[in-house]
Amino acid sequence: MMMMDRSPHHRFIFIVGIILFIFSINTISITEAQQQQLPIDQRRYYGSTIPQDVASICSSGQFTCGSPFGSGGSYHVLAINMSPVGYTNVGALPSISTFSFPELVTLSISSSGSTWGDGGTIPMFQDLPKLTSFTMQTDSIITNIPLNFSVGKPLLSSVVFSGLPSLTTLNFESFSNSAIRDILISSSKIQTILGTDTAILPKLFSMQIMLECNVAQTITLNALNFPILQDVIMIGTKGSQAIKLILNSPQLQYVTSLMVDSVATGSINPTFIYPQRIVSLGLGGINYAFEPTDLSIYTSMKSLIISNTMEPQYPYSFYPPLLENIRYSYSKLQSFPSIPLPNRIVTADFKGNLIAGTIPVSMLSNKPPQLNLDVSYNQNLGGVLPEEFCGIASLTIINTSISAIPSCYWCFASNSARLITNLLPPANFQCNVTLDSTNVYSTQGLFTITGNNLGWGENVKNFVRAIEPNKQLIFKMQVNLGPQQNLTINLVEPPKPGYSIKVTVSEKSFLLTSFGGGESELGVYKFQVAFEYWALDYFPTVDLNFGQVPCTLTNINYNTKTITCFINDPPLGIQNLTIYNQYTNYSMPISIVKNIFISSYLLEPPTYPPTHAHLYGYFGNFSMTDPKSYVIVTTSAGMMFCNFTIANQTYVKCKFERQPASGRGSIAIMVPLGSGSFDLYYPFPPPTNAECQLKTNNCTGHGECVNGQCVCDTGYLDFDCKLKSEGPGVDFVVDKDPSATFKFLDYSFSFTMMSIQEVDVNDNVIKELPTNNWTTIQRKKDDVVSVDYHLTSHQYSKNATDYFQLNVTSTIEFSNNSRTIQFGGDDYKLANGSIKISVNVTKWPFDSVFSSLRLVFITTINNEQILVGCDDSKTEIESIENFVGGDSIQYLRVVKNTTQFFGRFLDYSVTDGRKTYSKTQVMNVTKKDAEESYVMIGVNLPNCKECLMDPDFSALLINPTSNCPGQKTNDSWKMIVGIVIGVVGAITLSIILIYIIKKNRFYFIIKRVGTMKETFKLKTMRDKSMS
Repeated sequence: MMMMDRSPHHRFIFIVGIILFIFSINTISITEAQQQQLPIDQRRYYGSTIPQDVASICSSGQFTCGSPFGSGGSYHVLAINMSPVGYTNVGALPSISTFSFPELVTLSISSSGSTWGDGGTIPMFQDLPKLTSFTMQTDSIITNIPLNFSVGKPLLSSVVFSGLPSLTTLNFESFSNSAIRDILISSSKIQTILGTDTAILPKLFSMQIMLECNVAQTITLNALNFPILQDVIMIGTKGSQAIKLILNSPQLQYVTSLMVDSVATGSINPTFIYPQRIVSLGLGGINYAFEPTDLSIYTSMKSLIISNTMEPQYPYSFYPPLLENIRYSYSKLQSFPSIPLPNRIVTADFKGNLIAGTIPVSMLSNKPPQLNLDVSYNQNLGGVLPEEFCGIASLTIINTSISAIPSCYWCFASNSARLITNLLPPANFQCNVTLDSTNVYSTQGLFTITGNNLGWGENVKNFVRAIEPNKQLIFKMQVNLGPQQNLTINLVEPPKPGYSIKVTVSEKSFLLTSFGGGESELGVYKFQVAFEYWALDYFPTVDLNFGQVPCTLTNINYNTKTITCFINDPPLGIQNLTIYNQYTNYSMPISIVKNIFISSYLLEPPTYPPTHAHLYGYFGNFSMTDPKSYVIVTTSAGMMFCNFTIANQTYVKCKFERQPASGRGSIAIMVPLGSGSFDLYYPFPPPTNAECQLKTNNCTGHGECVNGQCVCDTGYLDFDCKLKSEGPGVDFVVDKDPSATFKFLDYSFSFTMMSIQEVDVNDNVIKELPTNNWTTIQRKKDDVVSVDYHLTSHQYSKNATDYFQLNVTSTIEFSNNSRTIQFGGDDYKLANGSIKISVNVTKWPFDSVFSSLRLVFITTINNEQILVGCDDSKTEIESIENFVGGDSIQYLRVVKNTTQFFGRFLDYSVTDGRKTYSKTQVMNVTKKDAEESYVMIGVNLPNCKECLMDPDFSALLINPTSNCPGQKTNDSWKMIVGIVIGVVGAITLSIILIYIIKKNRFYFIIKRVGTMKETFKLKTMRDKSMS
């Protein structure tokens, strides 16, 4: 057949012409050059009258035509579905041996009396590269399936042979090494099956074979030959021989082997090598048998079907453990099984037997709520069914002698198909619906009502399922509408009188929406759990591993329905975060890890030039010799290593490989579990005495340069000792909050703490607590008068429970006697008449171990301030002065006439008992008027459990004319309060201050002569300063 030189259109006509020539089109004579129609009265093989042209062929319904993708536009036959009726043999057939349909996908032919040679047309369909489905039906001349059947059909998936009366042998070698997934052979006369132990069908999933049991044989289906076979159906239609079916594959799950002829003595008897894998089993016939017979080992079985048997009683003493469906029908059973049906059973079908007597109530002792019971066509079955039968899903009793059924079926007979019967409802029947209680409780919105004649919940709004139909029904309410609701339930739709009940439902569980958490400070892990709803009377508990590790509540937000709690030093690794009450529980695996971080550092020595750094925090287990573990120091001069000398999980000491550049930098540690870093401030070299003498004009003649700093004579002060305190009477006045407030005539100066902020690594505020509400207690011991302030602002915060462990106190102390205090290992000696204010902040609830604290203060500064000397010289005094070479505030000075408010900030704080770098910064400056501005100052502290800081403030009464002969000052001054800020420790405000530093820092010696009166007056300057 020469087709290469023909056009696509002619090629299509040529190929279709052949198939029509064979299967019912007018006779065609084919030559090498052309095809042509023969006279219409020529032999018609299958009686079809389809004209032999493209339009007629493709519109006939028996052929599907098209140009598939990749065919180059050629027109092809894509599907054949021929079912000719009638046949007239008009002579010899043409000599055609092979059909070629390169684009054919499905082929279905139902022959009707064809006499197409010996063996039929199956061998002619060979070159079908895209064929997926092959069906051949009602062809009496097909005697075998060729052994090369699957050759040339690489995509063939489905094979159907039906109604082939001459086909008596099936050889699976015909399908070997193919892609066939499903095989169906029915309505044939198969008697012998071959090749199941030699053929390999790697993709066969399902086989269905009808055969005659006339030849005793053994059929074996091994996993090697049928590796994915799951579904086997073998039906015996007649015969007297036993066929043994060996099923040796763990993939097999669905097996049916039965004889449908009710009088035939032949059988198909399966033996299961893997009975635990069988999900569905169908058996039947007079002489049916199977192995093993112990149903308890069929642990996956859900369906058991037995039919057409002669046994008068159920032959087994139990049901498979997972059984959901049993059909024992059209057999000779004379009684019901003596064992109760499983609770999970869905279908129990015993119709068409010889059962007599009554249905035993014990059959329902497991209360199967989903049971659909069919006992129809057992004419000798009678009696009255008791109320227990209301607890099943449906009842079918047609063609039985049962005389009465429970009222529940008549209550809902018009609304459901729960009952199929020949009985009629009682005359004037009235349904009596009863409810055990109108007060019920729900769990996650689900609640159960109990009573009688409640129905099956069919088409009922908000119905979920029946625990026991008519007696216990589960419904769902929308909990977001409230934890307690009054509901009306209509047991039928549309509602009608007598079928509506009213209940009050109270929720007793919770629904989790999200959870999260992590390490908030060293060893402290904070968790936040959010709920869609909760029941306050059954409040959930949050912990690890169901109570093994408690989580302490810190906040309950009733508006957002969130719980915040913390755990100190929980076990590391994978743990279960558990949220539960007595009705609901959640368990989520979480990974708890400790973050690598530096909480503080100390330089050794603390003065220039340090050679070592002490790092505190958490670093995990690592080796100092591990090349992946190291400390890096970064300064303006670049990076360098700091080599380990001591290391453990919480402490590292290292030695600088060279002297770092002075000023601000950073120090970082890298270990296998992670890395952490911290701001580093490397001190500057102290000035020499010569530099001090030059800069201070030899301390203005009122002091001496010691270690590069002026040590002033008694009564003189400032860095160059040029100012002298004159000390008139000073009143100690107490405000209602711990503010540093000074007054002279109509001038007022204050330094006030505004808030405490938590900030992240990018300086963003995570949360802020205003410090505007305090309580006070006055006490006196010996010669020290104290006023204790306790912050209460957080108690009125919308997130008050977040701060339940927070403690913020401030103490103002006054004494006419000198005393000494310590801060960070340094001594401060306060002379007589000094005022000290300490601020104590403990147990701040950090959100993250990487966040830090900032104390925010507000004060008033001059826009310009100049001091005029006795010689009319003018000296400008800077309000804000940073440390040399640094960006942290060292001094705050405010001058009014002859008074200077002097504040000094240290460049370190004490965190958890250790010194660490602390930066003080100007956050904001806002102009008040032409003379003054408000300035916001932030003092930064690292993440810590206990932090101390120690700036000190003094109101200095200065007489700059004390060195000018003949002049004096008689002004009277008042000092209200000076402030020193701390976070768990003391901070000092002093009027007469002797500051002694053990570590070679600098000295201020200030002395004042006079007495101090004790006056207590409550007044606030906060609102005034912010107005």
